[in-house]
Amino acid sequence: MKPGKQHFLKCTVAALLAILISPDFARAQSVQRIAAIVNDELITAYDLESRMKLVILSTRLPNTVEVRRRISSQVLRTLIDERLQMQEAKRRNISVSKRDLRRAKVTIEKQNKLPEDGLERMLRQNDVPLSAMEEQLSAGIAWSKLVGRRLRPRITIGEDEIDEALQRISSRQGQTEYRLAEILLAVDGPEEEDNVRRTAERIRNQVQNGANFAEIAESTESPFAPFFVSTPRVFSPFVFP
Repeated sequence: MKPGKQHFLKCTVAALLAILISPDFARAQSVQRIAAIVNDELITAYDLESRMKLVILSTRLPNTVEVRRRISSQVLRTLIDERLQMQEAKRRNISVSKRDLRRAKVTIEKQNKLPEDGLERMLRQNDVPLSAMEEQLSAGIAWSKLVGRRLRPRITIGEDEIDEALQRISSRQGQTEYRLAEILLAVDGPEEEDNVRRTAERIRNQVQNGANFAEIAESTESPFAPFFVSTPRVFSPFVFP
């Protein structure tokens, strides 16, 4: 081999080695690791990491290694469910428009008393990719459209039912309302009771400190977490102390 070619190959090998051992390359490889495959669609480690950041921010959980370890499996299951929902919506020609997403963001901003575009600024400030939130919103919107399309033709509400509901609402004006919900913590054996009790205490403290109950439910190991919904409001006579 000619000296010129040998020198070129040495330089090329040296450059490749420099790339392979660089922090940026290692980080890129970590980001592209496959966390799950859902009908030929990949969920990467980056997708999982991004969603965990979003969950931690929205629930006000401490951003620690232990918290990430605890919520990672549930967050991954949620991502898988959402990917399946999006695939089914696509199969039925249901799409989510930019207008749908914008409307959902505005709703979140109003609920959290944020200024216009304050949600995106908050995500950037906390190093949460905007795509993580948009993917979550898209899955929820698409699934709602799909469920609505399939159930709406089967639902018939009579005028008498509407009148009764309006009368019931009117008669309860001024009464205290409560919104009830639950988080299920399974105890698979006596040896787990102490750990589950500590988890329950931690969740109670987080809720008392203002954490979002629904988001905490989604981050627990509850089998019902992916399907958590707010319960109907209950008026004071029906609430036990």
